[in-house]
Amino acid sequence: MREYNKRPENIARRKAYYSNPEIKSRILEEKATPEYRAKVKKLHDGILLKAKTIIARGKKECVCCGNKNFKFLQIDHVIPIRGIKNREDRLSFLRDIVNGKRDSSAYQLLCANCNSAKSDLKGCPIDHSLD
Repeated sequence: MREYNKRPENIARRKAYYSNPEIKSRILEEKATPEYRAKVKKLHDGILLKAKTIIARGKKECVCCGNKNFKFLQIDHVIPIRGIKNREDRLSFLRDIVNGKRDSSAYQLLCANCNSAKSDLKGCPIDHSLD
């Protein structure tokens, strides 16, 4: 099926189909419905959970402060890169992690506080000597 979709004649046919104004408006109307948005959100949340689990490597807590609330943990790039701009880019980024196309060791889980502190303050404000 992938080879079929990559053939130039099939690519041209799909472009012609989706450039039709009636088709474009129908797709946009469908994407605006609450049902479609809920479906996409559920898909995104499932992939996000899988990606977090892979990056956690069995230790589901913030690498910096040890926060164990999995909902508040965010994926952090160990080496900072430019931000991901839209939902489609985030989804493909998460799929790449789940499918093994990205090295999961380049990412870590940080809680929201530590992640924003890392980007804003260039370091962790928590005194770990008290642990």
